[in-house]
Amino acid sequence: MKLLLIKEPHLQFAEGEHVCPRRGISTYGVYDKHSQTRRTRIHLGVVGTPHDLEVMAHWLHRMETPIAGSADERKTNRSLGFCGFNEDMDAKLIFNQDLQRPLRKTDIEEICRINGSAKSNFLDAANLTADSSTDPEQFHRNIPPIPRSGIIDPVRYFRLAA
Repeated sequence: MKLLLIKEPHLQFAEGEHVCPRRGISTYGVYDKHSQTRRTRIHLGVVGTPHDLEVMAHWLHRMETPIAGSADERKTNRSLGFCGFNEDMDAKLIFNQDLQRPLRKTDIEEICRINGSAKSNFLDAANLTADSSTDPEQFHRNIPPIPRSGIIDPVRYFRLAA
């Protein structure tokens, strides 16, 4: 058996390269920092029970909070600090009441009891979340058919119409 050591690749960041993603972002900035098309405000739309929305808000707050590194100098490379997903990283997650759609638990249970396809269940959920000022057709205009294999790529399948 032959053992081959492959050197860790350097990752590219806005102002330099590094092997560690956390140190690279903290030191050199995110890769697309200087891109004219980069969005610094990311609006998050979330559908779920009121409890789910509360948990999501808490989780997003934790993501914004910086992580302190180790004070022990012997562990600085193993326990790096991180700036958090916030304006220090030139990004802001926008999550507020306007972008939330609460579902009642009974509505979710009703959708789960339907024996239709995954697509029809998703459309029912989208219709439940649409308010009077939103055209429900907008939510599901571009949903592709379910493939014969039955395996769905969730990123492609649930991409909502812009």
